[in-house]
Amino acid sequence: MMGRRGRLCGAGLLGIGLASVSPFAEAAPQRKDQGPLFTQVDTGQGAAATARALAVKGQCAKALDFYDQALHSSIDMTLRRDRGLCHEALGHPFPAMDDYRAYLTVTPDAPDSADIQARLERLELQTGTGGPSANPPSQKSSEDVPDEAALADETTPGTTDDGKRKKSNKKTYDEEESTYHKYDRAAASALRLGSGAIFGVYSDFRGTEYGGTTTPSVEVGATVRWAFDRFNSLYGQIGYVSYLPGGVDTLGTSGPDYGGLALGFGYEFRLRLDEFATNSLLFGALVEYQRVTESELGTTANLMIPEAKVGYRLVLGYGFGIEATGDIGTTLVLASGGGAEGVIFGGSLAFLLTF
Repeated sequence: MMGRRGRLCGAGLLGIGLASVSPFAEAAPQRKDQGPLFTQVDTGQGAAATARALAVKGQCAKALDFYDQALHSSIDMTLRRDRGLCHEALGHPFPAMDDYRAYLTVTPDAPDSADIQARLERLELQTGTGGPSANPPSQKSSEDVPDEAALADETTPGTTDDGKRKKSNKKTYDEEESTYHKYDRAAASALRLGSGAIFGVYSDFRGTEYGGTTTPSVEVGATVRWAFDRFNSLYGQIGYVSYLPGGVDTLGTSGPDYGGLALGFGYEFRLRLDEFATNSLLFGALVEYQRVTESELGTTANLMIPEAKVGYRLVLGYGFGIEATGDIGTTLVLASGGGAEGVIFGGSLAFLLTF
C-alpha cells in the first residue's frame, strides 16, 4: 500500500510541477522565422547579383554558374535574358536561343523584347535553325494568324526582306535538340571549338636543298598542344630526325647515320569549315632546333629551322584528329664563323587526342 501511495504522490507532484512550468514555457517569445513549420527560402537574389556583377566585368564564363544557381530558385525571366546574353558573348548560340525564347514567351511586351527578338533571329539564321519573324513582338498585327498558319508547313520558317516567307529546311524539335547536344560536345573538345590540352604523335618528311643538292630527312616524335579557343593554339614537339644523304633507299641500311634531337615550338591558327569544326584549315609557324651528329666521325651540326605551315585537320568523334600539313622554310647552320643556309620543303602527318 505504501508503495502504491508513494507512486501516486510522486505522479501528483510531477503533474503540479509541469502545470506550474508550462505557462512560463508558453510565454517565452519566439522569432517569426522560427518554429517547426518555418523553412528559409532561397530566392536566388544573391546568386543573381553575383552573376550580373561578373557579367558586367566581362567574366561571363564564371557568371554562368551563378545564373544557373539563381534560376534554380527564381522565376525572374530577366535572369534567362541575361544568361542568354552571356551565352551569346561566349559563342554558345543554342543555349542563348533557348534563354531568349523563354524570355520572349513569358514577357513578349518587355521594353527590350525587340532587341532580344533581333538577337534570337540573328542566331537562328547563323545556326540554320529558324529565321526572322515577319512581326516582332513589338509590332503585332492582324496578319499574325494567317502568317503563323504557314508554319504548319515545316519548309517555311523564314522571311525575305519584304516580309514574304521564303522556303528553307526548318528543323524539328528533335533535330534541333540533337544539334544542341552536338554543339555542346564540340564546344567542350579542344580539337573542335573548345580549349584545353591536346596530345599526339607526328612524322615529318622533308627535303633540304643546299648547294644544288637535295637531302631527304625523316623525323618522328611527340607533340603537346594547348588550344586557347576555337582559333588559336600553341604547341611544342620533341623528336628524332634522320638525314639520308644517299636518298630514302638508304633508310635502315648500314653506313654512317646523320641524326639527332629535334625540338620545336609553334603557333597554329584554325579556320573551321563547318559548324562543329569537323573539318578545319590550318595556318601556322614553327621554329625547330636540330642537333645532328655524324655517327662515324662524331661531328655535330646545330641547325635552326624556321618554317611556315598550311594544312587540314579532320576530327572524328569527340577527341581524335588527323592532321596533314605542307611545310616550307629555311635551314640555318649555326656556326661560329657564320651560318650556311638551305631551303626545306615537305609535309607532316599527325595523330592527335584530347580528353
